[in-house]
Amino acid sequence: MMMRPLSWLPLLALLAGCATQDPRESSGTDPIPLAPDQVTLPTAWRHEPATESVVATAWWKSLNDPVLNDLIAQAQSNNPDLKITRARLNEIKNIAAEADSDEKETAAGLLLAAENDAHVIQLGVTHTVVTTYLEAQLADKRKEILQQRMQLAHDLTARLHRKLEAGLINSRSLRESEQTEIETRTATEKNHHDRRQAVGRLALLTGLAPIEFKLTPGTDPLSANLELRPDLPSRVIERRPDVQAAWQRLLVATMSKPDGDLPLAARLDLAEASIDNRDALYRKSVLAALQEVEAALSGWRSSRAEAGTSAEFLEIQSANVHDLERELTAGRISQIELLKAKLAENLAQENALLAQYALRGAFAATQLALARN
Repeated sequence: MMMRPLSWLPLLALLAGCATQDPRESSGTDPIPLAPDQVTLPTAWRHEPATESVVATAWWKSLNDPVLNDLIAQAQSNNPDLKITRARLNEIKNIAAEADSDEKETAAGLLLAAENDAHVIQLGVTHTVVTTYLEAQLADKRKEILQQRMQLAHDLTARLHRKLEAGLINSRSLRESEQTEIETRTATEKNHHDRRQAVGRLALLTGLAPIEFKLTPGTDPLSANLELRPDLPSRVIERRPDVQAAWQRLLVATMSKPDGDLPLAARLDLAEASIDNRDALYRKSVLAALQEVEAALSGWRSSRAEAGTSAEFLEIQSANVHDLERELTAGRISQIELLKAKLAENLAQENALLAQYALRGAFAATQLALARN
């Protein structure tokens, strides 16, 4: 079934429609790819069980942070991009409501495509709020660790100075300690800058000016025990709004063709919606969705392994410090050796913290790839 182009279609040149008839039955065109819920997935996906029931609540609540929950609620209400998206969607609803009887089918498809586009933006905003909040929270925790490191490095440098003046050590050990102080000072300044930038982005994401926004402390970032059970492959592709939007654009290309009576600009816009172009974009969206999910799951597994390794290494460094404290009490080592061990423990603490935050970032990335709300 071929439908005449909508008289208002040039206003919505980048949106798409849908058809009740299977477009693969259309004559004169190559077969259209399978719909998102019929896509043939890689063998490795086909044997994975579906676990849709495990995501009954919003995924970010797994982080157990009420401050984050409030920020996402504010963003969903006040985010500038979401406000713009809702305004555009309302305009499209109004236009669709005025469609003629023979345009209703395409109008419904245009609206569905617009809703999928809006869903893409909503998922992206949620993901950005989570990752930006994690950056701000990480900066707060790193500040404490860097302050401890600066004090340890300062104490070590002072003791080494006295040793050098007494001729008991060479200057290399002192230079290494001084370099640690310099690097820690630089890292502290950068960490302060990173937090300020993250808070500024959170203000924008929640629709506030930076001067109006205040970030309150959240919960312990390491308290949440994250679990990820992806529902592959039964729902991922058909749930992805970008794939659905591309599918709708492909469908509308089977229902309309450029009208010679339209202005040149409108005909050029319609040419962009050719079947070949929309077919390529749809196939690309499916492949991109598969690749993003695979990459996100791989990142999750890698981050989880790194978090475990970092935690184990921290335990080793902490045990070493405890042993040396007993050695110092017994008079078998100097305070300098203990300070060096505490610096090593401090670095291990920072690495463990970074690994835990990377794990949370991978968790958020995977939820975005799976298009979970």
